[in-house]
Amino acid sequence: MLQNGLPSRKNCFIFNGDFVDRGYKSVEVLTVILAAFLVYPKYVIVNRGNHEDTAVNQQFGFKKELSWKYRASTQKHAFYNDESSITQLCSNVFRQMPVACIVNGIVFVCHGGIFPSTDLERLRSLDRSKFTSVLSPCLDGPNAVNPHDWQQLLNLLWSDPQLKPGSRLNSYRGGGSYFGPDVTEAFLQRSGFKLIIRSHQCFPEGWQLTHSAQVLTVFSSFDYFGHATNEGVFMRLSVISPKSLHSMKSPGGMILCMKPFQVNRPETTGQSSIHIGNSMRNQLSASMTTKRTRKIILPQLVLLHRCQANAKLNQYAEVREATNAAFLKLWRHLQPREQELTSAFKSMDEQNTGVITISDWCQILATSTHLQLSWRCLRPFLVEKSTEDPSKVHYCSMFNGPCVYHPSLKDHPHLAKDLFINQETLLAIQQLTKDINSVDLISVQEFLTSLPVTPKVEKLKKLLHGLIDLLPKDVLRQFDLQKFLEEFQFVEIRQRINT
Repeated sequence: MLQNGLPSRKNCFIFNGDFVDRGYKSVEVLTVILAAFLVYPKYVIVNRGNHEDTAVNQQFGFKKELSWKYRASTQKHAFYNDESSITQLCSNVFRQMPVACIVNGIVFVCHGGIFPSTDLERLRSLDRSKFTSVLSPCLDGPNAVNPHDWQQLLNLLWSDPQLKPGSRLNSYRGGGSYFGPDVTEAFLQRSGFKLIIRSHQCFPEGWQLTHSAQVLTVFSSFDYFGHATNEGVFMRLSVISPKSLHSMKSPGGMILCMKPFQVNRPETTGQSSIHIGNSMRNQLSASMTTKRTRKIILPQLVLLHRCQANAKLNQYAEVREATNAAFLKLWRHLQPREQELTSAFKSMDEQNTGVITISDWCQILATSTHLQLSWRCLRPFLVEKSTEDPSKVHYCSMFNGPCVYHPSLKDHPHLAKDLFINQETLLAIQQLTKDINSVDLISVQEFLTSLPVTPKVEKLKKLLHGLIDLLPKDVLRQFDLQKFLEEFQFVEIRQRINT
């Protein structure tokens, strides 16, 4: 809400499940969301996730958190006559939550996914209040649930998409199914929807688009597996009129849903003030010439800002420093091999599509660098994944943009890159001086001038001249070159894309 504003008629919110079992602040997160729902009941929708479940809470910590935080309260207030009372209250709330919602008649939002027999009418009519647990419901006795209703809910809250056609049991999770692109296509055709938005899975970028851009996964919890392991994003759906983008009238009644795109901040809520780039405008114009469109939905993926507690800042700073040093060391192996790697990537791209499989990318890096690293795990930091096919990467993105950054050279990225590549040579020159902690840059420049003219010497002279021109004159005779070079920062692919 800090990034997107408070709920309103033009700014409705959908919270898509898994509010608990996510660390030690589940109670606080749930309280804020429910408070927003109470204040803005018409503009806040709270979908149930697979963790809004008594059986799951028992295993993943929410029940223990309630016991730990409210044990003292239960002894003071007659309303909570035992420790299970507030747990029961939460369970009552969970089972009354909706399990899916529909936006503008064409966007289907649920926590997990679908399966071949997903039935919207059955989902509308089933008695959700019977399902205190969807994972382990009551199957016999007077409180037994309908098995077909259970199947509908279990798949809706627990399923994941897969690249292969068909559907199979989701044995990894122990509930739900894996559904293929053919299952998605069939569901969208019979329902009239254009896009499925789901959560349930963590990805390094915070989102993933699959099934021919028909299934979008949005994951809002950043650093889920540890510091800097993934981004968190939220989705902003803006509805605009074609008249604001194109002079041609659109008399029909269709609603056009555009392909999701990522932004660093949400656009304004006013329909007429939404900024559209030229490429998106051209895409919209081309679409509207072939379809009768009365509304256009623009899905924007917005990165969440990290707000860290002061007590953890030093700890995170140490982790960031160590991580940065490791990636800088790795990049010193990769940067000199840019041409070699790019050529190898292109050799695997026979159709000149700009993408290759992640497996091929990993194999090329291992062969070229002779470093037996987990390249698949390093992929999210080094190269952009294809949104059309999650099994492939845009190999040209690996060396695009400023891959290393120096705070004193932010307006001189080429100089920063050359200094980074040649820093070992420059530090070797520093070792020749009497004072190990500083170097006389003027003397070094004179020393290079006295050497025989070679391409390497000329490049170092030009590089040193560029650095000297940027530095104050009073530091040239006593310059801490090593400290200066230690200020380099590695720029992850996600940061390069966002900027």
